[in-house]
Amino acid sequence: MRTFKYALFAAFLMICGFLSFGGSARAATDASISGTSITYVFPNGMTYVAGGDIIRTMLITDPSGMPAVDGLGNYVIDPGKAGQFFSGLEFICMTSPEAMAASLASGQDLTAQHINVAEEAAFLIAAAETAYRGDRPVSLQAGRTASAPVLIGAGTMIDIDIDSQTLTYYVDGIPVLQTPVVTGNVRGGCSTPRGNYTVRSKATNVTLVGRGYASFVRYWVPIVGNSIGIHDANWRSSFGGDIYRTNGSHGCINVPPSTMEQFYPMIEVGTPVHVH
Repeated sequence: MRTFKYALFAAFLMICGFLSFGGSARAATDASISGTSITYVFPNGMTYVAGGDIIRTMLITDPSGMPAVDGLGNYVIDPGKAGQFFSGLEFICMTSPEAMAASLASGQDLTAQHINVAEEAAFLIAAAETAYRGDRPVSLQAGRTASAPVLIGAGTMIDIDIDSQTLTYYVDGIPVLQTPVVTGNVRGGCSTPRGNYTVRSKATNVTLVGRGYASFVRYWVPIVGNSIGIHDANWRSSFGGDIYRTNGSHGCINVPPSTMEQFYPMIEVGTPVHVH
């Protein structure tokens, strides 16, 4: 069974002067990650639950969007993704609505206290090793100056960026999943329509039929009528880049199969979808 270790992340933190500890790094199994549920508790009474799905979004991924492994077959956490998560968590749970609006407008951080990212990242990794389930009073520190994280609203939404060929899923304004995709074929006149939509429904094991094709997909999430949606595409060996310009879809958003399997249970009907 594949596991992930935090050796690389710990090394990164030690290089930066954040951590100093001895002993060997332990590993977390897929089962222990899935069983983890941390309820972060803030001084103002706000809470946020981070489970295995969120922890997995912090893993380093390969170009296809699948979790990458090191030479020993272990998953490796991405320090940048962990930092982004805690920055977003801090912004949402520690900033008043008025200060949030001012911060987004000015690009400046208006929070007096900040999450101790190194300490919380270390706790999260240790929690994933033991399938920890329970509360976690957030460790705070003062005196840091930073820009407010980039958030799209404060709710849950799916953002599809055609130019960068990426899909990002936000929960309470925090990006919890991002993957390369392939959108509509520009040369073939099938560009994915830009605009604001919603998830209309969900279905599994569907055959998509159109002029000249019939494609079986395991996961189908329509957003424009029942003709354009988000789905897995096991016939593709790569995603992202400029594929969509000459070898794109018939208008749908093609997602790597392993990522779609992870993403599908998270999606709820009615979720806003922004295609731009």
